[in-house]
Amino acid sequence: MRSVCAFCDLNFSAKPLEGMNRIMCSASFRSVWVALFLSAYCPHASKAQTAARLALTIEKRDGAAAKVVFPSVAGQRYQTYVSHDLRVWDFVGNLIEGTGRPITVEYNPAANDAAFFRVESRPTAGAVRSRIERGTRGDIELSFPTVIGRKYQLYSSTDLEKWRIFSNLFAGTGALGFADLDPSQTGARFFKVESVEVFPSPNMVWVAPGSFVMGSPPEEADHDWNEEPLTRVELKFGFWMGKFEVTQREYERVMGSNPSWHKGDDKRPVEQVSWADAVAYCARLTQTEAAAGRLPHGYAYRLPTEAEFEYACRAGTTTRFSYGDDPGYSLLGDFAWYSANSGNAPHPVGQKKPNPLGLHDIYGNVWEWCLDWYRDAYPGGTVVNPSGPVAGIARVFRGGGWDYKAASCRSAYRNYVLPSRRTNYIGFRVVLGPTVP
Repeated sequence: MRSVCAFCDLNFSAKPLEGMNRIMCSASFRSVWVALFLSAYCPHASKAQTAARLALTIEKRDGAAAKVVFPSVAGQRYQTYVSHDLRVWDFVGNLIEGTGRPITVEYNPAANDAAFFRVESRPTAGAVRSRIERGTRGDIELSFPTVIGRKYQLYSSTDLEKWRIFSNLFAGTGALGFADLDPSQTGARFFKVESVEVFPSPNMVWVAPGSFVMGSPPEEADHDWNEEPLTRVELKFGFWMGKFEVTQREYERVMGSNPSWHKGDDKRPVEQVSWADAVAYCARLTQTEAAAGRLPHGYAYRLPTEAEFEYACRAGTTTRFSYGDDPGYSLLGDFAWYSANSGNAPHPVGQKKPNPLGLHDIYGNVWEWCLDWYRDAYPGGTVVNPSGPVAGIARVFRGGGWDYKAASCRSAYRNYVLPSRRTNYIGFRVVLGPTVP
């Protein structure tokens, strides 16, 4: 029997033109993007010069908003992005349905502040006709047509009212897609397939599903007692993870306040947030992004589980750090802000080297809340999609921090505290993925 393939990676390259004033990127054929254009607003670049280079044009007059204008095609959806450094990107406006006429999006940059724009186009989502074949033992094979450049999500239900995701995002190949189902395990009676598009926050990286060994062996230098027994973890669903810890600027934009102790630079990670504060941020972000049309049914922003955090932190490695064992911690300063180099304060995100997945400050800076309740020992053996105990007293936080020793930055290191605790050394980062049981 055939099974659903995993979500494919998105690959694109950028080449600077005219001193980075205008940039054009192209998507590979495996990408879900029909086209991707970047353009920079520069006070010295005229509209005519920009239009000659790209289909996307930018108009700017003194005292007025910048207007980003681009052609549209009916049946396509468009999202505009903005950046001030070609590194950190933000959404501009909601997802827009193409009409066949040009679309104008307005943006108000600060005075004398250069703004770089890009637009992504993707096909309109919708229901997909599928076929179900049942075997003599009750097993089901679900098949459906696919189109290259589109993505598909499979849902199941027991009552035709509440639908649950039961597969990874499926990349269309142009051939039939197949999924093998066992109703006795899912308890579902109804199944459907939809063509969907997910617009994750632009500063996130894709973490493919896979497996790893969680914890550390007793012989690992600075091994701690609660990092065992070694447990094999299988993560069946991929997810997007924030490239950076949530910043004070992002938190204030979503929640309307900045509780941090270390203010003065809003690119520092937010801190002095309880576990419930972090969960509330994720819930409000989910609500906002769903209302903007960027999240399909069944997707949500949330905190990473402890297993997801260590999986992403390790990035396929088995050493103490994703860059090696580093027995004397001589290289840690290249990757982390911790007690020896932080100056007793957190720093703006993204200044240290990332791990192999592109995650910055996954070691050090602020500690990061995880979704799980804490327990002293891992279960051992093999577990699938673990999310910790169903109840507890303390919540897990991970990753090491500016306030603590080098050993706490190890990939396996664990910490815990009452979920109501607000302190200037704990923050968080978000993940985006399907809301599965």
